[in-house]
Amino acid sequence: MPVNCRTAINGAKIAATYMGTVIGAGFASGQEIMQFFVSYGSVCFVSLVLAGCLFGWLGGSMLELGRQQQLKNYTQAFYYVCGPYIGRLLDILTTLFLFSGLTIMLAGAGTVCRDYLGLPFNLGIGLMAAATVLTVCFGLEGIAHGNFIAVPLLIGCTMLTGINSLLYHNTNPIVLPLTAEPKLQPAPHWLLACFQYVSYNLILAASVLVPLGAEIRNRNDRCWGSTLGGLFLTALALFIACVIVLHLPDIAADEVPMLHISRTQHPLSYVAYGITLIIALYTTAIASLYGSAAKLCAVLRVNRFAALLVITAASIALSQLGFSALIGALYPVFGYSALWFSLKLLWHSIQRKG
Repeated sequence: MPVNCRTAINGAKIAATYMGTVIGAGFASGQEIMQFFVSYGSVCFVSLVLAGCLFGWLGGSMLELGRQQQLKNYTQAFYYVCGPYIGRLLDILTTLFLFSGLTIMLAGAGTVCRDYLGLPFNLGIGLMAAATVLTVCFGLEGIAHGNFIAVPLLIGCTMLTGINSLLYHNTNPIVLPLTAEPKLQPAPHWLLACFQYVSYNLILAASVLVPLGAEIRNRNDRCWGSTLGGLFLTALALFIACVIVLHLPDIAADEVPMLHISRTQHPLSYVAYGITLIIALYTTAIASLYGSAAKLCAVLRVNRFAALLVITAASIALSQLGFSALIGALYPVFGYSALWFSLKLLWHSIQRKG
């Protein structure tokens, strides 16, 4: 897979768009890493590497599928991979998941503003909703540009917070072994939790990657983008897991663990991570709103702006339920429902390479 300057830049844009859909409220805050990986003990590091490999492989498969079949939306991908009956069921569940994802992102913005920036909960929700609607009005190009700016900021601030923690603990490997926390586990086995996590994130990413793949002509760009996205997701997730482990059990009950950790460090680190976390919430919110609005437009034949307003208003109302409660209740359910698509996509990819 030769990589020239053009491929590197285009691949970086694809990777940033991919990462932006995954690095949202739960990932950047540490809440998802805590529940789906760290809660299973030291095996979490093996599980995270497996998840990263699956992200790189299956993300590339979605880009290739979108290009080869010229698919315009994630619904067509579900029908192509899973058949008409399972595809229809996944279509319905994904629409609900995308709407739920937007709701969780808005709730996360409200939580960060209220608990860490000293601003009203509903102000955070309102500002996030306005920024999300404005970006989605510009379509895929607006989403790509937003992610290309936001993702490097998030990586930088996460690394800063993590390095400070590692220096404080002198990177002593004795602190890394940990015991499992069954109360936080979303599935009875770590391998199932890993596939749950990858599956529901792939469902969210499909809303952007499938139509994006249809637009990217150069195969090297697509391959480099998915590979780079998988590598960065793996590295960042492992880094966040290490930082969380270093601060257990103090942050076990915290809604936003990484922000709590940054608060114990330099004030600038705390403020920077709070702002960047809001940006991370924004990147997933725009993908969720884009996918759910496209579906509403197709079903009800309404114009895009009307669909954006209706969906956003409903999400604002439901976001009052809270951030961690929504993640704990909804993400495992959608993880189970999306497992079939992930397995079928994996099998489809193996057959194509064979």
